[in-house]
Amino acid sequence: MQRKKVRFYLCISLLLFVFLVFFSGCMTGRLSIPIGHIKHRAYPKADALLEALPAFQAREKASVKVYSAAQVQEWLRYGSKSSTYPHDKKIVFITVDDGPNAKHGMSMIETLRRYNVAATFFYIGGYLPKNENQVKLALEYGNSIGLHSDSHNYRYLYPGRSGNADAVIQDLKVLLQRYQAILGENVAFTVYRYPGGHMSWKNLGEADQRLANFGLTWLDWNVSTGDSVREDSLSVEVIMNNVRGTTERIGDKNVIVLLMHETKAATAEALPHIIEYYSGLGYEFGILDSPKGWHER
Repeated sequence: MQRKKVRFYLCISLLLFVFLVFFSGCMTGRLSIPIGHIKHRAYPKADALLEALPAFQAREKASVKVYSAAQVQEWLRYGSKSSTYPHDKKIVFITVDDGPNAKHGMSMIETLRRYNVAATFFYIGGYLPKNENQVKLALEYGNSIGLHSDSHNYRYLYPGRSGNADAVIQDLKVLLQRYQAILGENVAFTVYRYPGGHMSWKNLGEADQRLANFGLTWLDWNVSTGDSVREDSLSVEVIMNNVRGTTERIGDKNVIVLLMHETKAATAEALPHIIEYYSGLGYEFGILDSPKGWHER
């Protein structure tokens, strides 16, 4: 009888032990879900709790180096003929135009955070008021922001395909006022991207000089995702073929300024592949000078 009791208690103990190990494993798996995978996904009610965590509020700085827009513009203009061209390393600048877009833009910011890299976002002023949190989150996660006009209106900025300096500067002033309302009155920027690109228009010399008076350098690109087309003609495969093709065709490959847009779902889906592609080729990731003087409001 005594032996039966001992065996009984041993069985019970063993079952309890197995149950505890299994339960512990399940809980560990649940608790190990990254914060980024919880927020904005299947657990919307957890947002308030997550934002209260110090780890989530901390400003995460990506493992990238910051370069001046003027320096990068020189590299694009003169390539390896520039006396400062980085012959000893390869740098890629991911630049994302036409946001902020709350859906695809937030997805891109999360992808960049997950890979511990960063990008430079060129936001349109007219989209800022409804997407202030995205702007702040992009900066908090170590990304940079450049100016990309308030209106993005080609006919207004470039009537007859020729630059109108007065229109460019008036448009810029409205854009800066929008940013001051979000990031504080002392915010200052260093880089501007003409809608459609500087290369697309005539007679921009006066506008260039007046932008320089604001401390701004204009910047184009030398590699493109080719995503400025209809959504139904885009896919991750098409985008990656464009990225690989344009990267292989340029002469001086040590500095890549990649153009992409956050308005297309396929581009957001392709971003991890783009990061892995350039990482596999040995590129470092850079960003353009971050806005100066901004603060949380």
